[in-house]
Amino acid sequence: MIVAEKRATRLSCWLLLFRLPNLPTAIGDALAGSALASYLICQGGGVLPGWRPIIAAGFSELFLYMAGLVDNDLVGLEEDAKQAPKRPLPSGGIGLTAARIARAVCFAAAVVAGISGRLPSSWWGVFAVATACVLLYNRFKKRFPAFGLVSMGLCRGTAVLLGAGAVAPAVVWIGFWRIWVLAVGWTAYITGVTWLAQREHEAKEPLGGSRYLVGVVSIAVPAIACIGLGAAFFPLVCLFLAFVRWSLSVAPLGRPHSPEIRRKAVGDVVETLLYLQDGFLLLFLACGDLRGVLPAIAALVFVRHILIWGAHRLFPAIGGS
Repeated sequence: MIVAEKRATRLSCWLLLFRLPNLPTAIGDALAGSALASYLICQGGGVLPGWRPIIAAGFSELFLYMAGLVDNDLVGLEEDAKQAPKRPLPSGGIGLTAARIARAVCFAAAVVAGISGRLPSSWWGVFAVATACVLLYNRFKKRFPAFGLVSMGLCRGTAVLLGAGAVAPAVVWIGFWRIWVLAVGWTAYITGVTWLAQREHEAKEPLGGSRYLVGVVSIAVPAIACIGLGAAFFPLVCLFLAFVRWSLSVAPLGRPHSPEIRRKAVGDVVETLLYLQDGFLLLFLACGDLRGVLPAIAALVFVRHILIWGAHRLFPAIGGS
């Protein structure tokens, strides 16, 4: 019984370290970029490379995200020991050596995923930029708060370019303007989330109307990518739903609140990214070369929501913030 309890505790620590509820949102960034690029290529009469590079780019982004989470906790160990002593590393739930090994394994897995997908050299250039954004954010976010806000957003924005570059390498450098707008939109959204999460351990004072304005601005940018898009209905509907959920999530922050309420709001708006992703993932449905896998696309869109729902109910103590 004691051994089983220790194993359960160790598992909970790892799931907390990797922010389990957030993981389904990580792979969706790259897939959203792949979906928009695929749709634009199909509309232009081009030929898609198939699913292999798309899946490889998605998993590479997921592993890079996981590596960044562990790196974040390793770099911020001293601060967490003061402000969040119950987190896995300061509490001793996970040893530092084990965490360093996990970080190395995740980084290696991201590289292996890219190699397995036979992704082009231009994709690796974006991968290097994305990795740099992760490492720089973890190390300089406290010294330069403004840099921290933008660099965290860039971590997700470059993920969109990773997905697009897996489908059509040229689109990353000289291609469709919508891809770049989408990447900027993702950057704006996560910058807004990071702003909301600033000093969340000390949160108590109410936030003003800016908490809604940030949501409006950051969600409006991806909408620009839909201007004149033949299949704009799904993205626009999902973007509207994203703003509704953002608004509901930050509403309690208009009055004095505890750090726990702030962290819950941050976790909720991170998960709201799923709605933005879903809107663009549904563009796969309009790609003639991919219509044979419609059930898989539908499952991909909805299973991620189920995974997050299950994560919250099976592991209620593991938040996404």
